Amino acid sequence: MALDYAKIRRAGGCFGTAAVAVYLLATFVAAARYPVQFSPFTNWISDMGSYGLNQSGAIIYNAGAAVTALLLVPFFVGIVLGYGHERKDKRSYSGIGLLGMVAALFMFLHAIVTEDTFIPHVLVAGGCFFALALLLLLANWTLLKNPEFNRLIAYYGLVAGAIGIVFFVVLTLYYTLFVAGNPPFFFEWVTVHASFLWLTLVSVSMLTR
Repeated sequence: MALDYAKIRRAGGCFGTAAVAVYLLATFVAAARYPVQFSPFTNWISDMGSYGLNQSGAIIYNAGAAVTALLLVPFFVGIVLGYGHERKDKRSYSGIGLLGMVAALFMFLHAIVTEDTFIPHVLVAGGCFFALALLLLLANWTLLKNPEFNRLIAYYGLVAGAIGIVFFVVLTLYYTLFVAGNPPFFFEWVTVHASFLWLTLVSVSMLTR
């Protein structure tokens, strides 16, 4: 029996929408439980998941991040199977699937290796940002050539991926060369939420097209 690719896309869109909802709900609750004012100008997002900094909210953020990572797996499967069928660039779609799994794995590890273990957490977070940025660039460059995909979303995804690469470089310089100045807190928030906006747009597109 032939696969119904439209149904596969819709299923992937459902998982993507659920991932966004779970993550936003977890971050909202965890930030509300933070003992002092929580701000994108003075806090890393990971501060919400620190058991030392956010005793009553860390478990909520980390659980939400872990569930989000698990939900992203079928979302990426939906992209690969729903858009990559019967096309010449199957290697690119295979790369999307691989990078998607790697990004989801790093996000899951990010929920386990918290900021309380500083150096391992920085390595995991850096890996997550790098994998996600590469994923956005490869996925949207590939999907841009697919007539079944919304080109405007693909263009936006390329911009989001470029933002992710720049942030990864800035973060690497900050932690390895101890570049003078304030930590790039706000840049991290922009990078993460730009990626989740792409995830939202793609999920909606998968559900409606």
